[in-house]
Amino acid sequence: MRKFLLPLIIFFMFLLISCAKPNEPAAMAKIMQVEYFFKTVGEARDIYVTDSLVFVAEDQGEFSIYNYITNELVSQHNGDIDNARLITVEEESQYLFVYDRYGSPAQILTYDVSDPSDPQPLDNIVGQTGGIEEIRTYPGVNGTVDVFFTRNETTHQIFLWEL
Repeated sequence: MRKFLLPLIIFFMFLLISCAKPNEPAAMAKIMQVEYFFKTVGEARDIYVTDSLVFVAEDQGEFSIYNYITNELVSQHNGDIDNARLITVEEESQYLFVYDRYGSPAQILTYDVSDPSDPQPLDNIVGQTGGIEEIRTYPGVNGTVDVFFTRNETTHQIFLWEL
């Protein structure tokens, strides 16, 4: 046993001595820090950010709009959404889209948010709206809004609605 112990000790000593010296610590880069903090009514499930506003889907708390420049709540919507899961805004038309996952039926609710302090309901998108995973909106032709969404079904599906 002693025959193996001495070479093993010498090997480990050689290994420790031959190791490279640790690098100098890197210069401190800008450290990330919290700039804004908003306390939500419900569980924040999704957000959409514009140049000054944050739109938050808040699960059973429906949705809120915050101004992150002034750090203020602009509006809190409640009334007709069972479970706000996804949120997006088409900025050119100022239309807000909120996916109500457990609504009866599941649907995409739309609002005019040209006045963010008072979102006005528009027509809802209903039909083939169960199991939506993502929503994207783009300006369409002649003032319309193209709404694309994907569903989690047995077949992969992408839908386009024009509002």
